[in-house]
Formats: sequence, structure tokens, C-alpha cells
Amino acid sequence: MSVEATSWALQQQAITDPAARAVLFGLANHANHEGRHAFPSVDLLCRYTGLGRRTVIAKLKRLQDEGLIRKGNQKVAAAIIDRADRRPVVYDLALGVGIESIDIGDEQSPDVPESRDAENAPRENEPGAADAPREGDGVQMTTPRGARAAPETSLTNPYSHSGAGKSIFEQAARRTDDGGTVPTGGARQFPMTLDWQPDPEQLAAACQRAGLPADTQPKAHQLAKFTAHHADQGRRYGAMAWTAKLVDWIRNDQRQQAQQQTQPTGGSHANRQQRTPRRRLTAAEARERDRALARGEQPGDVLDGDCTPG
Repeated sequence: MSVEATSWALQQQAITDPAARAVLFGLANHANHEGRHAFPSVDLLCRYTGLGRRTVIAKLKRLQDEGLIRKGNQKVAAAIIDRADRRPVVYDLALGVGIESIDIGDEQSPDVPESRDAENAPRENEPGAADAPREGDGVQMTTPRGARAAPETSLTNPYSHSGAGKSIFEQAARRTDDGGTVPTGGARQFPMTLDWQPDPEQLAAACQRAGLPADTQPKAHQLAKFTAHHADQGRRYGAMAWTAKLVDWIRNDQRQQAQQQTQPTGGSHANRQQRTPRRRLTAAEARERDRALARGEQPGDVLDGDCTPG
């Protein structure tokens, strides 16, 4: 939750509809200190406000029409929620819109009684009050508002309090294809180029960590495909990080080649036995076969005396 976002949601006067203000306050409860990246689900907003789904959806549309909220970066929710059909819409709040100077009455201008009778006598004149630390007539002119530099947490971004201070996308970029952490070594980060070559010592160390022989070297086509693939993306890593990604690329390429070698080369028809084509019977042979079947004989049976040598 952000103090700035919730305070703005309470004080804004651009929209006065109670239901819409309740939905806006629910969004502010999930925004960061800049009013961005709030994506509570509609069901959660229903729990916050006690409204129905159709009402919450209608109020969200009204808040967008009034310019108080707008759709933000949807990739923030995609980085946390894998299933696309369960990702809520990410909204950004227009902090500062609808703020007006408001006279909040007694809190800023307390009513001080003008009469000075016994009931309204100054506190320092009462018995036993001389030692009490009081100001004026004992009226506190301002109300304390808590710590001036209170920590601002965010329920939306679980990575906002990490020591590294990295965003969700920066942390995801530091992961290998297998989910491991890409070593950076504090080196200078640079984008991939087509003429990049890995450092031999870093390559040997990365291969050992990945379970490959230390003397593994990328083939020419593997290195060419790797550099061409990452050069188009424009991401920046250190030399050790690029080397670790190259080793992952080599290992995956070796796995694919091993799978292709285990499959039969002839496809699904390779194991079929070749069948000898059968000769079609002539009309005379077909009649002879029918007469043999009528006599209870099987076609092709050889009876005594029927065999002719030669």
C-alpha cells in the first residue's frame, strides 16, 4: 500500500459517487508510491467494497472515463501470474487530479470559546495545573499525522523491498533457461553483437557449472545462431552472464541432436514389412476356386494323384 496513493484517493474531488470512490480506494491500496502497477482482481474489489461484479466493472469504466485511472503496463501482471486468463488488468492512478484545497473545519480552525468564565478558564490557572506542560488555553492547534518519512510498502510488487532494488523484469532477466541465477561478477553490461566471442576461462568455468566438459567449445553454427538471436533483443548483460547463456544454448542444442538421433530415420513407415503384391485370379481360376470350396476343399490343397512333377 502507498501512502501517497491512498491519501490522494481519499482527498480527490473529481468524482463523488460513493461506489466509484470505494473502487478507487481499493485500487490505491495496491498501487506503488507513484500510483502505478495496481492490479487487484474484480473479485477482490468486490470484497473491499461490498459491490457486485457488474457494478465494480461499471465503476472501473467510469473512473477511466473521468481520467482518474488508465490502463498501465500489463507485463507487470504477466511477470507474476503465468496464466493469461487469470491476469487482472493493470491500472495506473492519475495522482494529483481532482485535488482541491478543502476547509476541514475544526481540525484546522478549532473553536476557542470567547468567554472566560469559570468553565472556560485557562488551564494554567486551574489548581495543580501549573506543572503540566500546556500551551495557551490547553488546545492543541494541530493534529499529529504520524511519521513524516514512514516506509511505503507495496502489496502489488513483491520484489520492491529486495536489497538489490531490481524490478520484476530485471530479476527475470538475470535467470538462466533452467531457472538458475546468471552470474554477473559486477562486470560492465553490454548488448550482444554478431562478432562476440566468449572468454576461454569464463567458458570453461560455465561449462563445469552446467555439467559439461571444461573443454567444450561452441560450434560455428551454434555461436552464429546464439549471437543473431540475442543481438535482435537488445538486452544487456555482463560477459559472464552472456557466457552462461551460451552454455545453456549449447546444452539445449546437444539435447535436441540426441533426440533426433534416437528417432527412426525412415519415419513411421520404416518398420513396415514390404508385402509381395498378390496376383489377381483369372475368371477360370476363380471358378475352379468356387468349385473347390463347394466340395469342401481349400484352395491350394493338393490331393493324392493331383501332383504333377516338373
